[in-house]
Amino acid sequence: MFCANHPDRIAIVKCNHCEKPICDDCQVMVKGIVFCEDCSQINIAGLKFVPSRDVVVSTLLSIFIPGSGQAYNGQVIKGFLIFFTSWLILPWIYGIFDAAIVARKINRGEIATTPSFERLMLFLGIAAVFLFVSFRAFQHFLQKDYTQDFTQKNLLVIARAMEEYAYDHEEYPKNISALYISDPPYLEELYCDIEISRYEYKCNLGKDGYHIVATPIDKKGIRPKMSVETGGVLKIYDYYWYGKEKTIQK
Repeated sequence: MFCANHPDRIAIVKCNHCEKPICDDCQVMVKGIVFCEDCSQINIAGLKFVPSRDVVVSTLLSIFIPGSGQAYNGQVIKGFLIFFTSWLILPWIYGIFDAAIVARKINRGEIATTPSFERLMLFLGIAAVFLFVSFRAFQHFLQKDYTQDFTQKNLLVIARAMEEYAYDHEEYPKNISALYISDPPYLEELYCDIEISRYEYKCNLGKDGYHIVATPIDKKGIRPKMSVETGGVLKIYDYYWYGKEKTIQK
């Protein structure tokens, strides 16, 4: 076995940290322990040697949660930068390769930053909270901008049909079927006593007016209950602010 620094010399010992074979001239004693020159400088500077990192674990973490491989390696700030820019895809891909490369450097004793389990858990905790909040915000966006608006438009369509029927017949229909059997029909789709886009529709009709209610099926507080009444008055019963009213523009 030859010295890593002097290929023509026989190595007499291995570095106590990186296990690199070294000759007598290359060994450095620090507190009675033999190191190579590079590792001795780290120790003399008062820096702790980094525990070995599993390259496979670091890579897999980066694949499933961008930046977590960097946190596992002790580079938490870099991990957060990759995590919050991972939607650009390239930082995510870079993070996968970087995590593996840094883990190998740690195992070779080339990096003196000390990773810790606490840092990794802190990163995963913050990432989990961010992902949960993002998911809920995205879920709310979908439900509000599509399901709720779609239901509101349906109520507007029903109200317009009711008002047109009342204008033509001088009274409101007593039964919803009157809106379908007319020629031409005032409504072309069924809306009452059925479920549409996670809303249940109930219709209360009479010659003096109408009251159509759309109630969310899931009742989780994300979608509001809505109704439309005689005269085309649309009411949105939010789960936090009740009785907020809007008037349909006819």
